[in-house]
Amino acid sequence: LASWSACRPCPGAPCLRHGADPATPTERTSMTASSSRSSKRSPGFTLLELLVALSLIATLSSWAYPAYQRHLLQGQLTSIRLALSELLLRESAWRNSQPDYARFAAGHTHVLLEGMVTPPGVMLGARRCQAPTADSPAPAASDCIEVFAQATATSASWRELSLDSLGQRRCQAEPDLRCWP
Repeated sequence: LASWSACRPCPGAPCLRHGADPATPTERTSMTASSSRSSKRSPGFTLLELLVALSLIATLSSWAYPAYQRHLLQGQLTSIRLALSELLLRESAWRNSQPDYARFAAGHTHVLLEGMVTPPGVMLGARRCQAPTADSPAPAASDCIEVFAQATATSASWRELSLDSLGQRRCQAEPDLRCWP
């Protein structure tokens, strides 16, 4: 307080003797009170902070969403492969008690499908094995059966998966999709 009173005689000029500014103690107190009022922030986020957070979320989700979709597709293909294996097992049991394998079109009901859990968006069927190449003949129907799953949605990245009793696996899908491990 003593140093402020020493500067009082020179209100218009800076007080060089003490290196302080020319303001009086009351002016100084009022300036600090007004500046402390403006530095108080209301709780919450500024618009800029919200925009930065939203842009980070958008960037991360644009990277994560395709991977999430691939995992969903691989999960669906796994359940389809499981259903095909179960149907082929049921066909083998049917063949042990019948003279021929059971054949039915995709989407039709058959006694072999009773109690089976079919993945959504999929139709199961069974047919005579297809010839591996155009030159080689297909095995007789009593020797080989092929079970298949067809996608019902046109937007699916795969069209048909098949498995036969000789161990052949086929997949009609997009080139980068791996249907069978």
